[in-house]
Parts: sequence; C-alpha cells; structure tokens
Amino acid sequence: EYIYMKCIPMSYHDQIRAMLVSGILISLLGTLPYALVLNMIAVVFGLHPATLLYTTAITVLFTLFVNYEQLLFDLAFPKLNWENETAIKSNNRSLISVLIDLTVGAILIGAGYLLYGKLHLNIHITTSVMILLTAVLTFAMRTALFKWGVQVMEHLESA
Repeated sequence: EYIYMKCIPMSYHDQIRAMLVSGILISLLGTLPYALVLNMIAVVFGLHPATLLYTTAITVLFTLFVNYEQLLFDLAFPKLNWENETAIKSNNRSLISVLIDLTVGAILIGAGYLLYGKLHLNIHITTSVMILLTAVLTFAMRTALFKWGVQVMEHLESA
C-alpha cells in the first residue's frame, strides 16, 4: 500500500484527504439517516425542532472525529505484514478506538447533563456548547492527523 503511495503524484496531505473521503461518506450514509429519523420522532413527541439541526451538526462532527481518529491509527500502526493473520487478529486498534469514542461520547453526554439538567440552561445554549465542544475535539483530531500523519508517511517513504 505504501509503495503505491510513493508513486502517486500527490502530496501526502492530499493523499490523506483522499483516504478520508470514502470513510466519511460511508459513515455519514450509515449514521445520518438514523439520526434524522430519531430526531424527527423526538420532535413529534415535543422536542424543539431546532434540536434536529443541532444533533445533525453533532452527528456530522463526531463522524468526522471518528474518521480522523481511525486514519490516524492506521497511519500510526500500519498493517504492513499481511502474511501472519494472528498479528492482524490480535490487533487492539479497534478496541482502543472504541474506548476513545465511548470516552468522548461520555464526556459530551456528561457535559449536556450538567448544562441542561443541573445548571438548567435552555436547550439552545446547551446544544450550542455541545456543538462547540465537538467541533474543538474534531479540529484537534484533524490537526493531529494532518500534522503527524504526513510525518509518518514521509518516514515510511524513507524506510
């Protein structure tokens, strides 16, 4: 895989961006319809209609976060030896990724509960803070991916 990446007449930054496109599209096609349907049902049962926009924004941002994280793990721990299937099966990347995602989700849920349930802020302020928090986490993961990922790819090129 990395041999072909050396031959492609694109910068590593653009190659990382191209690798993200398919993962993001598939993830959004898998998550967005369910999120929209659940939110429309919630609106029917009395939730403010603006929350449909808010939760869609959070869903898209978190999907970006997960895709950035997955590609970062792929670059950090590449599967360069496909001959040994026990090495592939015993890979703990997925478990670590899920634990990170669950932790981030728990932080978001906890922050939402604190703002809305304990501090009694209205739904608009609460979700705006949630969107901002998710955007900051996503931007941090994106920055790490593009900064560190290019360095890893350059190192693999020289290896």
